[in-house]
Amino acid sequence: MEYLEVYCRKVDDANQTRVKQQQSVATKEAEVDMLVATLGEHKLYLKDAFVNFSALAHKDKSYVSLKEQVAAVVPVLDDLKCKRQKKGSSITIFNHRLRRYAL
Repeated sequence: MEYLEVYCRKVDDANQTRVKQQQSVATKEAEVDMLVATLGEHKLYLKDAFVNFSALAHKDKSYVSLKEQVAAVVPVLDDLKCKRQKKGSSITIFNHRLRRYAL
């Protein structure tokens, strides 16, 4: 009976971990979608993101682990965040110059 309880606990822990990882993947994909829409770089990043996923899928045609999915999304997400930051700073500089010349 004690072994069954330990087994059930481990199964529950594994299920909770899997759910957290799935939520993490979904959150990161949503953030990528938002950044792609904000930056207007749909073709480039959709292609890169799905090339990473398709490369993973070809490794084993039936299964891509959640860790591999996160690993494929994170570099794209980091690159988009960097581009958003650069674009935001260039807009700030432009607005500052515009105000300076307007005065």
